[in-house]
Amino acid sequence: MPTPFAKSDTVPYDDLEVEKRERVNHVAKRLGTALRKTVKNKRKAKIAIGGNGLGKLMQVKIGKLQKYYTRAIRSSDSVDGMRKSIWASYKHCASTNQHSQHEDCP
Repeated sequence: MPTPFAKSDTVPYDDLEVEKRERVNHVAKRLGTALRKTVKNKRKAKIAIGGNGLGKLMQVKIGKLQKYYTRAIRSSDSVDGMRKSIWASYKHCASTNQHSQHEDCP
């Protein structure tokens, strides 16, 4: 299983190695915070993300996106695999009966 830490390849100092680590949960939390903030700002402007009613971006959907995002990062062994998994989770959540987007789902 891949580690939940990412190592930076930059070397800012010649004689000292610095290892930067970001927790996956922290990154997922930032995603959720950004989505909630966007929904709040759009609501003030009287704009509903995802339309009105069914399919609207709400707290439950944001929680699912965070969970899928975390799984995509942890289960991927490469950046391309991670990107593909993240987009697959987004398309899965945005899919409807009229416009199915499950081609990237595992």
